Amino acid sequence: MTRRRSRSSTSSSAYRRYRREEERRFEILTFAALLILMLILAFSNSNNGTFISYAGGGVLLGSAIIQWQRKFQVNPFTWLGAAALLALAYFWRQGPVPPLYPLLIMGAVMVVSFLTGEI
Repeated sequence: MTRRRSRSSTSSSAYRRYRREEERRFEILTFAALLILMLILAFSNSNNGTFISYAGGGVLLGSAIIQWQRKFQVNPFTWLGAAALLALAYFWRQGPVPPLYPLLIMGAVMVVSFLTGEI
């Protein structure tokens, strides 16, 4: 005797699939924003690492907070990367932040997110 699927199980699986797709789109949007910031850093003449640190930290922190509010899984490296970038910009006291440091931190967050399957 075969069991009939109830409508609730079908709709709940469709909802889970929709939520996974929504989370994936949001992760790709965050990845694109970080990539644009890295391109701005690469092509800018001012090489203001402090601005890039604040902007990158803001993008990562905003992404983590929005994902947390929507009950998505948030990669711990997103939180760590945001904290590292914001701390670097705020506590660096030897003139402007060298542009290589925020570039390395954002690159590390993207690589770890890719390796863990978040992107």
